[in-house]
Amino acid sequence: AVNDDDLTQVYNGTGNFADLGGSPPVAKDVTVAFERVILGNVSGAIVGGFRRGSSLWISGFQDPTSWSSAREVSLPDTKDSIVAVRSLNPQVFVVYKDWSQWVGIGTGGLFPFVFELRGNQAGPVSPASVVAAENSHYYIGQDGNVYKFDGDQCLAIGGTIKRLIQSDMYWVNRGRTHGFFDALNREIWWFWESGLSGNPTVGITYRLPYDDVPGAFY
Repeated sequence: AVNDDDLTQVYNGTGNFADLGGSPPVAKDVTVAFERVILGNVSGAIVGGFRRGSSLWISGFQDPTSWSSAREVSLPDTKDSIVAVRSLNPQVFVVYKDWSQWVGIGTGGLFPFVFELRGNQAGPVSPASVVAAENSHYYIGQDGNVYKFDGDQCLAIGGTIKRLIQSDMYWVNRGRTHGFFDALNREIWWFWESGLSGNPTVGITYRLPYDDVPGAFY
């Protein structure tokens, strides 16, 4: 578990969370792919006390306590920072930056992943706004639109709901936006802070498309 402030944590099924072994850096988000732990947007003493907003740290194979700067990856080409990292399937994960989308593809070569730029759409407002549902990711973007990314294309699907989000979200606290997938009803729910409410109090729901029935917000 990470929160962009404290040391990376681990939970072993009992007791409380504890610092993860191996001295990994502080990170904004975390995911698992290709049997490795990936930390995104790292900071802290282990990386010289500075934030490395475009950097990923990757653990050893099947060993979340094995960390080395030799497995650090930087994606500076798009000149934006990592907001979220999220597994798409067991071999592939997505790096969501402020204004770009990248994929890391597991390989059997010298380095565990190869990286490809797949889009230049708005990135998510927060790590928790990225929701995995039926082999794709959905998120509220930094421009107020809603996006779907399937690993190949990042598409804006918000339509008129974009205006509601733009006008209602308290953008200073956009990092508190979060969502979840209701698999039984095939719905994604997002919540954000409106105005100076102090807590996430407003939400939208997106019903996933089915056959020839398009997706719908309500």
